[in-house]
Amino acid sequence: MIGWVKRMGEELAEEQLLDFCQRHGLAKDGYLDETELTTVCKCIGLQVSSEMIKELFEELDGDKDGRVCLSELSQMLRGMQDKLPPSPEKHKITNDTGNSRQVGKANGFANIPVNERGAFSILDRENTGFAKVGLILDLWSQLGIIESEGSKLLSELGFTPNSKSHSINLQDLAKSVEDEIDHSKERIPLAFQVALLTYRTESQFLKTLCESIECERDKLKADILDAHQRSALIAQEVDEQNARLERNSQMLIRKMEIKYNEQIQDLQNRFSAEKESLQQALHVAETKLQELQEEDSKLKTQINKLNEENTNLEKEVHNVSIEIRNVNRMRSHLEREVSRFI
Repeated sequence: MIGWVKRMGEELAEEQLLDFCQRHGLAKDGYLDETELTTVCKCIGLQVSSEMIKELFEELDGDKDGRVCLSELSQMLRGMQDKLPPSPEKHKITNDTGNSRQVGKANGFANIPVNERGAFSILDRENTGFAKVGLILDLWSQLGIIESEGSKLLSELGFTPNSKSHSINLQDLAKSVEDEIDHSKERIPLAFQVALLTYRTESQFLKTLCESIECERDKLKADILDAHQRSALIAQEVDEQNARLERNSQMLIRKMEIKYNEQIQDLQNRFSAEKESLQQALHVAETKLQELQEEDSKLKTQINKLNEENTNLEKEVHNVSIEIRNVNRMRSHLEREVSRFI
Protein backbone atom coordinates (compact mmCIF):
# COMPACT_ATOMS: atom_id res chain seq x y z
CA MET A 1 0.00 0.00 0.00
CA ILE A 2 2.89 2.33 0.75
CA GLY A 3 4.04 2.14 -2.87
CA TRP A 4 0.82 3.40 -4.37
CA VAL A 5 0.40 6.00 -1.62
CA LYS A 6 3.82 7.36 -2.55
CA ARG A 7 2.91 7.55 -6.20
CA MET A 8 -0.36 9.23 -5.30
CA GLY A 9 1.56 11.80 -3.27
CA GLU A 10 3.87 12.46 -6.20
CA GLU A 11 0.96 13.06 -8.56
CA LEU A 12 -1.24 15.26 -6.38
CA ALA A 13 -0.14 18.25 -4.33
CA GLU A 14 -2.45 19.65 -1.67
CA GLU A 15 -3.76 22.44 -3.90
CA GLN A 16 -4.32 19.98 -6.75
CA LEU A 17 -6.13 17.60 -4.41
CA LEU A 18 -8.41 20.36 -3.15
CA ASP A 19 -9.07 21.62 -6.68
CA PHE A 20 -9.73 18.07 -7.87
CA CYS A 21 -12.27 17.44 -5.10
CA GLN A 22 -14.00 20.78 -5.71
CA ARG A 23 -14.33 20.09 -9.43
CA HIS A 24 -15.83 16.68 -8.73
CA GLY A 25 -18.15 17.88 -5.98
CA LEU A 26 -16.35 15.86 -3.31
CA ALA A 27 -15.48 16.78 0.28
CA LYS A 28 -17.70 19.87 0.29
CA ASP A 29 -17.18 20.20 4.04
CA GLY A 30 -13.45 19.38 3.86
CA TYR A 31 -13.93 15.69 4.63
CA LEU A 32 -14.05 12.50 2.56
CA ASP A 33 -15.92 9.33 3.35
CA GLU A 34 -14.70 5.93 2.18
CA THR A 35 -16.79 6.04 -0.99
CA GLU A 36 -15.46 9.49 -1.93
CA LEU A 37 -11.89 8.36 -1.23
CA THR A 38 -12.45 5.43 -3.59
CA THR A 39 -13.81 7.87 -6.21
CA VAL A 40 -10.72 10.08 -5.87
CA CYS A 41 -8.38 7.12 -6.37
CA LYS A 42 -10.40 5.92 -9.37
CA CYS A 43 -10.57 9.32 -11.05
CA ILE A 44 -6.80 9.93 -10.84
CA GLY A 45 -6.15 6.57 -12.50
CA LEU A 46 -5.09 4.48 -9.48
CA GLN A 47 -6.00 0.81 -9.80
CA VAL A 48 -6.17 -0.23 -6.15
CA SER A 49 -8.20 -2.84 -4.34
CA SER A 50 -10.96 -2.08 -1.91
CA GLU A 51 -8.85 -3.60 0.87
CA MET A 52 -6.10 -1.02 0.27
CA ILE A 53 -8.65 1.79 0.28
CA LYS A 54 -10.12 0.48 3.52
CA GLU A 55 -6.65 0.19 5.10
CA LEU A 56 -5.73 3.76 4.19
CA PHE A 57 -9.12 5.03 5.34
CA GLU A 58 -8.75 3.34 8.72
CA GLU A 59 -5.26 4.82 9.13
CA LEU A 60 -6.54 8.34 8.47
CA ASP A 61 -9.82 8.01 10.39
CA GLY A 62 -8.28 8.39 13.84
CA ASP A 63 -11.44 9.56 15.59
CA LYS A 64 -13.52 6.79 13.96
CA ASP A 65 -16.21 9.20 12.78
CA GLY A 66 -16.32 7.71 9.29
CA ARG A 67 -14.67 10.75 7.67
CA VAL A 68 -11.17 11.67 6.52
CA CYS A 69 -9.92 15.25 6.53
CA LEU A 70 -8.50 16.45 3.20
CA SER A 71 -5.60 18.24 4.89
CA GLU A 72 -4.68 15.08 6.82
CA LEU A 73 -4.80 13.08 3.61
CA SER A 74 -2.56 15.61 1.85
CA GLN A 75 -0.11 15.70 4.79
CA MET A 76 0.04 11.92 4.87
CA LEU A 77 0.76 11.76 1.16
CA ARG A 78 3.58 14.31 1.51
CA GLY A 79 4.92 12.54 4.59
CA MET A 80 4.93 9.18 2.87
CA GLN A 81 6.68 10.71 -0.12
CA ASP A 82 9.38 12.32 2.08
CA LYS A 83 10.00 9.24 4.24
CA LEU A 84 10.17 6.64 1.49
CA PRO A 85 13.48 6.00 -0.35
CA PRO A 86 14.01 7.49 -3.79
CA SER A 87 11.71 5.86 -6.27
CA PRO A 88 13.23 3.23 -8.52
CA GLU A 89 11.17 4.78 -11.27
CA LYS A 90 13.53 7.73 -11.51
CA HIS A 91 16.05 7.10 -14.25
CA LYS A 92 19.68 7.78 -14.04
CA ILE A 93 21.83 9.22 -16.80
CA THR A 94 25.59 9.00 -16.43
CA ASN A 95 28.28 10.39 -18.62
CA ASP A 96 31.42 8.28 -18.32
CA THR A 97 34.71 8.47 -20.16
CA GLY A 98 33.22 6.62 -23.08
CA ASN A 99 30.46 9.23 -23.19
CA SER A 100 27.99 6.37 -22.71
CA ARG A 101 24.53 7.02 -21.24
CA GLN A 102 22.47 4.38 -19.46
CA VAL A 103 18.77 4.33 -18.82
CA GLY A 104 17.77 2.01 -15.98
CA LYS A 105 15.10 -0.58 -16.35
CA ALA A 106 12.90 1.28 -13.90
CA ASN A 107 12.86 4.07 -16.45
CA GLY A 108 11.44 1.64 -18.98
CA PHE A 109 7.89 0.42 -19.25
CA ALA A 110 7.76 -1.44 -15.96
CA ASN A 111 6.79 1.79 -14.19
CA ILE A 112 3.39 1.61 -15.89
CA PRO A 113 1.29 -1.36 -14.75
CA VAL A 114 0.08 -3.57 -17.55
CA ASN A 115 -3.56 -3.11 -16.65
CA GLU A 116 -3.14 0.68 -16.95
CA ARG A 117 -1.31 0.82 -20.26
CA GLY A 118 -4.23 0.37 -22.63
CA ALA A 119 -1.75 0.05 -25.50
CA PHE A 120 -4.27 -1.78 -27.66
CA SER A 121 -7.45 -0.17 -26.36
CA ILE A 122 -8.20 1.06 -29.89
CA LEU A 123 -8.80 -2.60 -30.80
CA ASP A 124 -10.94 -3.31 -27.76
CA ARG A 125 -13.80 -0.85 -27.84
CA GLU A 126 -16.04 -3.20 -25.86
CA ASN A 127 -13.42 -3.80 -23.13
CA THR A 128 -13.40 -7.57 -23.60
CA GLY A 129 -9.60 -7.82 -23.21
CA PHE A 130 -9.22 -9.72 -26.50
CA ALA A 131 -8.75 -8.83 -30.17
CA LYS A 132 -8.50 -10.85 -33.35
CA VAL A 133 -5.16 -11.35 -35.04
CA GLY A 134 -6.43 -9.74 -38.24
CA LEU A 135 -7.25 -6.50 -36.41
CA ILE A 136 -3.82 -6.45 -34.76
CA LEU A 137 -2.05 -6.97 -38.10
CA ASP A 138 -4.22 -4.28 -39.74
CA LEU A 139 -3.28 -1.85 -36.97
CA TRP A 140 0.41 -2.60 -37.40
CA SER A 141 0.04 -2.24 -41.18
CA GLN A 142 -1.26 1.27 -40.65
CA LEU A 143 1.85 1.93 -38.57
CA GLY A 144 4.14 0.76 -41.40
CA ILE A 145 4.70 -2.87 -40.38
CA ILE A 146 3.80 -5.22 -43.21
CA GLU A 147 1.61 -8.20 -42.49
CA SER A 148 4.36 -10.79 -42.83
CA GLU A 149 6.59 -8.93 -40.38
CA GLY A 150 3.64 -8.53 -38.02
CA SER A 151 2.94 -12.27 -38.10
CA LYS A 152 6.63 -12.97 -37.50
CA LEU A 153 6.65 -10.56 -34.56
CA LEU A 154 3.65 -12.32 -33.03
CA SER A 155 5.46 -15.62 -33.35
CA GLU A 156 8.60 -14.17 -31.74
CA LEU A 157 6.49 -12.88 -28.88
CA GLY A 158 5.20 -16.40 -28.24
CA PHE A 159 1.85 -16.19 -30.00
CA THR A 160 1.05 -18.83 -32.63
CA PRO A 161 -2.36 -17.90 -34.02
CA ASN A 162 -3.95 -20.40 -36.39
CA SER A 163 -5.83 -17.77 -38.38
CA LYS A 164 -6.65 -14.09 -38.47
CA SER A 165 -9.91 -14.81 -36.65
CA HIS A 166 -7.98 -16.19 -33.69
CA SER A 167 -8.29 -13.97 -30.58
CA ILE A 168 -5.31 -12.85 -28.51
CA ASN A 169 -5.29 -11.60 -24.95
CA LEU A 170 -4.34 -7.93 -25.33
CA GLN A 171 -2.91 -7.71 -21.82
CA ASP A 172 -0.60 -10.63 -22.51
CA LEU A 173 0.37 -9.10 -25.85
CA ALA A 174 1.13 -5.72 -24.27
CA LYS A 175 3.19 -7.38 -21.53
CA SER A 176 5.13 -9.41 -24.09
CA VAL A 177 5.86 -6.29 -26.15
CA GLU A 178 7.00 -4.41 -23.04
CA ASP A 179 9.19 -7.30 -21.93
CA GLU A 180 10.73 -7.55 -25.38
CA ILE A 181 11.48 -3.82 -25.37
CA ASP A 182 13.02 -4.06 -21.89
CA HIS A 183 15.18 -7.02 -22.93
CA SER A 184 16.36 -5.32 -26.09
CA LYS A 185 16.65 -1.79 -24.75
CA GLU A 186 20.44 -1.89 -25.00
CA ARG A 187 20.07 -2.11 -28.78
CA ILE A 188 17.56 0.75 -28.96
CA PRO A 189 19.09 4.22 -29.33
CA LEU A 190 18.64 6.43 -26.29
CA ALA A 191 16.75 9.05 -28.29
CA PHE A 192 14.20 6.43 -29.33
CA GLN A 193 13.90 5.24 -25.74
CA VAL A 194 13.34 8.78 -24.48
CA ALA A 195 10.86 9.53 -27.27
CA LEU A 196 8.99 6.29 -26.65
CA LEU A 197 8.92 6.87 -22.90
CA THR A 198 7.80 10.45 -23.46
CA TYR A 199 4.94 9.37 -25.68
CA ARG A 200 3.96 6.61 -23.27
CA THR A 201 4.02 9.04 -20.36
CA GLU A 202 1.95 11.53 -22.34
CA SER A 203 -0.43 8.73 -23.31
CA GLN A 204 -0.80 7.73 -19.66
CA PHE A 205 -1.38 11.37 -18.71
CA LEU A 206 -4.03 11.75 -21.40
CA LYS A 207 -5.64 8.50 -20.31
CA THR A 208 -5.74 9.72 -16.70
CA LEU A 209 -7.17 13.02 -17.92
CA CYS A 210 -9.81 11.19 -19.95
CA GLU A 211 -10.69 9.06 -16.93
CA SER A 212 -10.98 12.22 -14.86
CA ILE A 213 -13.22 13.77 -17.52
CA GLU A 214 -15.26 10.56 -17.65
CA CYS A 215 -15.57 10.70 -13.88
CA GLU A 216 -16.76 14.30 -14.13
CA ARG A 217 -19.14 13.29 -16.91
CA ASP A 218 -20.51 10.42 -14.81
CA LYS A 219 -20.93 12.79 -11.88
CA LEU A 220 -22.70 15.31 -14.12
CA LYS A 221 -24.94 12.53 -15.41
CA ALA A 222 -25.65 11.50 -11.83
CA ASP A 223 -26.33 15.13 -10.91
CA ILE A 224 -28.61 15.54 -13.92
CA LEU A 225 -30.37 12.28 -13.08
CA ASP A 226 -30.70 13.41 -9.48
CA ALA A 227 -32.02 16.79 -10.66
CA HIS A 228 -34.48 15.03 -12.96
CA GLN A 229 -35.56 12.79 -10.11
CA ARG A 230 -35.94 15.79 -7.83
CA SER A 231 -37.87 17.69 -10.50
CA ALA A 232 -40.04 14.62 -11.10
CA LEU A 233 -40.57 14.32 -7.35
CA ILE A 234 -41.40 18.03 -7.12
CA ALA A 235 -43.74 17.71 -10.10
CA GLN A 236 -45.35 14.69 -8.45
CA GLU A 237 -45.70 16.61 -5.19
CA VAL A 238 -47.17 19.57 -7.10
CA ASP A 239 -49.60 17.25 -8.87
CA GLU A 240 -50.53 15.60 -5.59
CA GLN A 241 -50.93 19.02 -3.96
CA ASN A 242 -53.09 20.20 -6.87
CA ALA A 243 -55.10 16.99 -6.63
CA ARG A 244 -55.55 17.52 -2.89
CA LEU A 245 -56.55 21.14 -3.48
CA GLU A 246 -58.97 20.02 -6.18
CA ARG A 247 -60.46 17.37 -3.89
CA ASN A 248 -60.68 19.84 -1.02
CA SER A 249 -62.28 22.40 -3.33
CA GLN A 250 -64.80 19.85 -4.58
CA MET A 251 -65.57 18.77 -1.00
CA LEU A 252 -65.93 22.41 0.07
CA ILE A 253 -68.17 23.14 -2.90
CA ARG A 254 -70.32 20.09 -2.13
CA LYS A 255 -70.56 21.10 1.53
CA MET A 256 -71.50 24.66 0.54
CA GLU A 257 -74.06 23.32 -1.95
CA ILE A 258 -75.57 21.08 0.71
CA LYS A 259 -75.57 23.93 3.22
CA TYR A 260 -77.12 26.41 0.81
CA ASN A 261 -79.63 23.84 -0.42
CA GLU A 262 -80.67 23.23 3.18
CA GLN A 263 -80.92 26.98 3.77
CA ILE A 264 -82.93 27.43 0.56
CA GLN A 265 -85.19 24.53 1.51
CA ASP A 266 -85.67 26.02 4.98
CA LEU A 267 -86.43 29.43 3.49
CA GLN A 268 -88.86 27.85 1.03
CA ASN A 269 -90.59 25.99 3.86
CA ARG A 270 -90.76 29.15 5.95
CA PHE A 271 -92.01 31.11 2.94
CA SER A 272 -94.66 28.49 2.23
CA ALA A 273 -95.75 28.50 5.87
CA GLU A 274 -95.86 32.30 5.99
CA LYS A 275 -97.63 32.39 2.64
CA GLU A 276 -100.26 29.95 3.87
CA SER A 277 -100.60 31.90 7.11
CA LEU A 278 -100.95 35.15 5.18
CA GLN A 279 -103.47 33.59 2.85
CA GLN A 280 -105.51 32.42 5.83
CA ALA A 281 -105.23 35.87 7.44
CA LEU A 282 -106.21 37.46 4.12
CA HIS A 283 -109.18 35.15 3.81
CA VAL A 284 -110.26 36.02 7.36
CA ALA A 285 -109.74 39.72 6.63
CA GLU A 286 -111.70 39.48 3.39
CA THR A 287 -114.51 37.66 5.18
CA LYS A 288 -114.54 40.23 7.94
CA LEU A 289 -114.41 43.02 5.38
CA GLN A 290 -117.35 41.53 3.58
CA GLU A 291 -119.23 41.29 6.86
CA LEU A 292 -118.32 44.88 7.67
CA GLN A 293 -119.40 45.97 4.22
CA GLU A 294 -122.71 44.20 4.67
CA GLU A 295 -123.10 45.72 8.13
CA ASP A 296 -122.17 49.12 6.71
CA SER A 297 -124.79 48.70 4.04
CA LYS A 298 -127.33 47.80 6.69
CA LEU A 299 -126.28 50.77 8.79
CA LYS A 300 -126.53 53.07 5.81
CA THR A 301 -130.03 51.75 5.15
CA GLN A 302 -130.95 52.29 8.79
CA ILE A 303 -129.41 55.77 8.68
CA ASN A 304 -131.44 56.59 5.60
CA LYS A 305 -134.57 55.35 7.32
CA LEU A 306 -133.70 57.29 10.44
CA ASN A 307 -133.01 60.38 8.33
CA GLU A 308 -136.38 59.97 6.68
CA GLU A 309 -138.03 59.44 10.06
CA ASN A 310 -136.13 62.42 11.43
CA THR A 311 -137.30 64.52 8.49
CA ASN A 312 -140.88 63.39 9.07
CA LEU A 313 -140.52 64.10 12.78
CA GLU A 314 -139.09 67.51 12.04
CA LYS A 315 -142.08 68.19 9.77
CA GLU A 316 -144.45 66.97 12.46
CA VAL A 317 -142.62 69.07 15.06
CA HIS A 318 -142.86 72.03 12.75
CA ASN A 319 -146.56 71.40 12.22
CA VAL A 320 -147.07 70.91 15.96
CA SER A 321 -145.19 74.14 16.63
CA ILE A 322 -147.43 75.93 14.18
CA GLU A 323 -150.47 74.41 15.83
CA ILE A 324 -149.10 75.32 19.26
CA ARG A 325 -148.62 78.91 18.14
CA ASN A 326 -152.09 78.91 16.71
CA VAL A 327 -153.46 77.45 19.94
CA ASN A 328 -151.53 80.00 21.95
CA ARG A 329 -152.94 82.80 19.83
CA MET A 330 -156.38 81.40 20.24
CA ARG A 331 -155.87 81.07 24.02
CA SER A 332 -154.65 84.63 24.16
CA HIS A 333 -157.59 85.74 22.16
CA LEU A 334 -159.93 83.78 24.38
CA GLU A 335 -158.30 85.17 27.49
CA ARG A 336 -158.78 88.67 26.21
CA GLU A 337 -162.35 87.89 25.41
CA VAL A 338 -162.88 86.42 28.83
CA SER A 339 -161.26 89.34 30.57
CA ARG A 340 -163.42 91.77 28.67
CA PHE A 341 -166.50 90.03 29.81
CA ILE A 342 -165.43 90.00 33.36
